[in-house]
Amino acid sequence: ARRSKPRLRFIYGAAAAFGVACAAAALAPTVWLFGLTLIPVGLFALTLMTSANAYVQTTTEQVMRGRVMALYFAIFLGGTPLGAPIVGLVSNTFGPRWSLAVAAAAGIIAALAGMIWAWRAHHLRLRYDPAPRRRLRIETDFGKPLTDP
Repeated sequence: ARRSKPRLRFIYGAAAAFGVACAAAALAPTVWLFGLTLIPVGLFALTLMTSANAYVQTTTEQVMRGRVMALYFAIFLGGTPLGAPIVGLVSNTFGPRWSLAVAAAAGIIAALAGMIWAWRAHHLRLRYDPAPRRRLRIETDFGKPLTDP
């Protein structure tokens, strides 16, 4: 909430952290550790949701904001009727730990898909630099070093 403008890399990081936290919760051996791992799950879920919401609102033109937010919430809330039966089926068939594994996979896949899109949209590539301080550099197709992907 403090951020003036959320960045996509922050949103991708929150999605990845959510996935890792869900995987940790799925693998927790005791109820107490499971309860402790739910704290980061909730933190990263809220961070992801509020940052994505703020990003959509701050990057949309004011004239289109209402329409875009209507579509955003339709997609955001519309995923529940599709995802809930799948998670329920997984939970009934394989157990509740596997339903958390589905959430972990969703978070990690969402982060990877977003990062791949960002790399392709900005025509980024990794390049080896023999200079002693910088071994790998992120560059655009034009050979310019990228300071803020």
